[in-house]
Amino acid sequence: MSEAGATVCPHSAPEPPRRWGAVLLTIGAGLVSLPLFYPPFFPFTLGLLPIVVPTVQFALTPLWQLAGVYRYYSPILFVTEARNGVYELHGGTSFDYLRLYRRGVPAPAHRVLLREYLAGLLGLIRDVEEGRVAPDARIVGTSYFFSDRTARKLGFSLSPAPTGVKLHLMLDMLSVALMYSYAHGRLVIPPVWRARTAETTAAELARRGPVVERLLHHLAGHEPVRSPRRG
Repeated sequence: MSEAGATVCPHSAPEPPRRWGAVLLTIGAGLVSLPLFYPPFFPFTLGLLPIVVPTVQFALTPLWQLAGVYRYYSPILFVTEARNGVYELHGGTSFDYLRLYRRGVPAPAHRVLLREYLAGLLGLIRDVEEGRVAPDARIVGTSYFFSDRTARKLGFSLSPAPTGVKLHLMLDMLSVALMYSYAHGRLVIPPVWRARTAETTAAELARRGPVVERLLHHLAGHEPVRSPRRG
């Protein structure tokens, strides 16, 4: 991806053989790791969690993408869908950031990453407009990348993140810190203790489509912005 514009990759369903292959590999990885949770090894496992959590997240990203668990709308914005119809926004894993870096995006990458977030939101908005996402669906994410002002401009309401979410971010601090530092071009400790839960509805997000396009247009150097379409 070049600096000229945002790359848009609205999700598509993986082919069944690839999906089931990814599912089987994930199950196999889980079975292999079971001994780590036996009582004699459990204290040792707890001490390794700050390393285990980011490593597992990195390793499972391509598998869960193939399995359709992660539905990508841009190279670093994907969605997971809960059973109750809540769509959870995720701003990429360390695996996604590595792919971005290998494609020639140098640090600081904050501007490029922001473009990819916005391009992904446009892809999600397109799914809402075309009926693939229900208008009353809740869309929830954890925000420490966007400023509060930008999040509200995009239609999100903000509240303190639950303790469990902050704990997960702290256990994943190694990869979160690497991604945050890559975005800023220097070593930075991300303020995960100030993480916010950002929430909106699909209909409200769709209404903010023009705002998203204007922001993306500005970040793309005033080049024409194309909303992602699925053929």
